Amino acid sequence: MATVGAIIPAGGSGKRLGADRPKQMLEIGGVPLWLHALRAFALEPAIAETALAVPAASIPEFERALDAERRAGRLPGKVVLAPGGAERWLSVRNALAALSPEVDAVLVHDAARPFVSARIVRDCVRALERGESFIVARPCVDTVKKAGPDGFVAGTIDRSELRLAQTPQGFARADLEKWFAELDNVRKVAGDSLFVPTDEASIAERFGRRVSFVEGDYLNDKITLPGDLERFEAFWKAGLVRPRGKEKA
Repeated sequence: MATVGAIIPAGGSGKRLGADRPKQMLEIGGVPLWLHALRAFALEPAIAETALAVPAASIPEFERALDAERRAGRLPGKVVLAPGGAERWLSVRNALAALSPEVDAVLVHDAARPFVSARIVRDCVRALERGESFIVARPCVDTVKKAGPDGFVAGTIDRSELRLAQTPQGFARADLEKWFAELDNVRKVAGDSLFVPTDEASIAERFGRRVSFVEGDYLNDKITLPGDLERFEAFWKAGLVRPRGKEKA
């Protein structure tokens, strides 16, 4: 049985969202996005520990927020903080190092996906226990067009072959540590522009690992663009998302 930890990189800038502060600090229902995401893992008994990667200068602020959650009894799981890095994979590597040595399998989840369900988290834990490397994803339901360099439609892509990648993404801890070390060596030799990973699965793919899928859903979409926050606030007010700790399996 795997000992599962979770990592939440919470260092987004909010530039595409047009926010006046880092997007992980924006609120839905009076709760910041990072805390919605954190509760999904800290309240799941199958998650032994969660590491939150945040800007180094903000660690005292996050410590105070976590202490308040613990005093209120809303944070039963073990949570540790780690300093974020200049790139996502560096933040994840720092958070991985902050987890206890007993953690041997890891889920990595975006702080800007605040409504990941208990069902998704538990499906991910089961996939880790089967020894899989995987991403959460959902089918592409819209027709997808390829744009040509002239700005006109250059073709239609078969959407049955496409999936919209989400998180969590899950891997054995030893694999992540090995890939990060190899990526670090490649960067030192060839320079930063050789490979810019957008998520952990892209690193796994680069080093030849087959990556499977766990089914996601639209409530697990990422808050990225203007209007996303209002849309998810509407989901919250409509009761489409249950308060953490009261979701059904």
